[in-house]
Amino acid sequence: MKESLKGIGANITPATVQRVSRCLGVLQSAIQTFDSTFDVHTPGEKHSPARRNKDLLEMVEQLHSERVFSVQDGRQHASFKSRKHTLTDIDKEKMISWLQRAVRRVLEYQ
Repeated sequence: MKESLKGIGANITPATVQRVSRCLGVLQSAIQTFDSTFDVHTPGEKHSPARRNKDLLEMVEQLHSERVFSVQDGRQHASFKSRKHTLTDIDKEKMISWLQRAVRRVLEYQ
């Protein structure tokens, strides 16, 4: 409604607002009929739960396959040259516990 009335500018009157309001109802009905007739689907704003789970599993598999939590000779980040094996200092039990809680939260979000 606001978008439709914006285009009218300074020529807004109560009669104009009523006319636009009636037209919008008819227009919305026509749009829905068109969309259903031609099988037009509007993209959703959120990922489906199945897609979220798939994304999470893909991320975990990639982290595992790249061995990001393993010490590998010669691997270091330019910003952390002073510390050779940053990930080895992580408490593995705390990390696993945190990951499990994070996965549970993601699954509960569905």
